[in-house]
Amino acid sequence: WDCPQDLILSVSSDGEVWTEIDYQSDNNIDFLFSPVNCQYIRLTIGPHSEEVTSNWTVAEVLVYTDVKGIDN
Repeated sequence: WDCPQDLILSVSSDGEVWTEIDYQSDNNIDFLFSPVNCQYIRLTIGPHSEEVTSNWTVAEVLVYTDVKGIDN
């Protein structure tokens, strides 16, 4: 499978302190989460629930937000 298994999304304002955030995904391609103020987003593969026999690659990351209600 070339998609993340047990993905963990974390955000940080300073790149030092990280907070894990909840997200929704129906297809392991699009990940939806509530707006959050941050400078960095980290993607981490969590503990595997089964043996992984192939690699996961990231070709592109796009982050979109509805800025209404976000303090900059």
